[in-house]
Amino acid sequence: MINLKFGDPVLIRSFIRNYPRVVESRMGYTPDDMAKYLRKWIRDYCASHFSITYKHIILTHGATGALDIIFHKLNPDKKIITHALHFDWYDKLAAKHGHDIALTKSFSSLLPDLHNKSVYLLDSPCNPWGNVTADHSLDSSAVLWDSVYASPVYLNSGVFPIPKHEIIIGSFSKMLGLSGLRLGWIGTNNDLLAASYSEIIETTYCGLSAASMSVLKYTLSVTDIGRFEQIAKNTLNTVREDFDKLRNIFSLNVPVNGMFYMGVLDKHNKKILERAGVIGLERHDKLTNNYYIRLNMCADLADMRAAVKSILKTDKTK
Repeated sequence: MINLKFGDPVLIRSFIRNYPRVVESRMGYTPDDMAKYLRKWIRDYCASHFSITYKHIILTHGATGALDIIFHKLNPDKKIITHALHFDWYDKLAAKHGHDIALTKSFSSLLPDLHNKSVYLLDSPCNPWGNVTADHSLDSSAVLWDSVYASPVYLNSGVFPIPKHEIIIGSFSKMLGLSGLRLGWIGTNNDLLAASYSEIIETTYCGLSAASMSVLKYTLSVTDIGRFEQIAKNTLNTVREDFDKLRNIFSLNVPVNGMFYMGVLDKHNKKILERAGVIGLERHDKLTNNYYIRLNMCADLADMRAAVKSILKTDKTK
């Protein structure tokens, strides 16, 4: 079976193999020093890519940990609104803290009087479904921007859509393929929110590994991020050409932006995937009751090409 549900963080393997040398490079540094370095790197990255400087950067146990903290501190009477087609972990984390999630096809279609009663959970405007949404221009500061895909690697439209937002969350899982490190962040210019989040990390949440910070600090210090992003973008665009061959089977074009191919999932297509030996992530649009299959275009290159070849062969011989 070829599993295209999630990304394959291939970079982490090479760093694990070289870990003894990485640990030696940390000599003389304390976890506080590394955290300071990482916060500065994140702040500089956001300033150069989004033209926004965040006063506060709070390191978290991945982006999931960041959202967990935010939901924990969210006012109980605030309604969380997000897209109809979204990640299941949004629902699970919200339910954990007693919040319900309302669904919408477009944030910008919401009534203005909801602005003070709601928090808009906006997934990266160019990901994961590949379309650059106009919702980034929503006239409200009450936006929680899930920006884990906010990288030039996934965008081909020239201008990165920056939402008006109060809180940003991000991680290195998608930026560098280092999901195993479990390091994310919360960025904000709101002093009260930052103090609240920092307090809960110190008293309740844990998981910031000094070893992970060591690997990440070393990685960032020896990596030309601009060159890395360009190579990754070129590779992803090449892979899109392979996945474009599937458009007649799954009734959807490969997106210009993003890292996932979303295909229509019906009984016929389900059988094709089963016979081809390809596993994707099933998605359900609760507003339209349509089902989709999400195939990751950032997995191992050989696996991706083998998956496309197997699907096409199965379709011809069905």
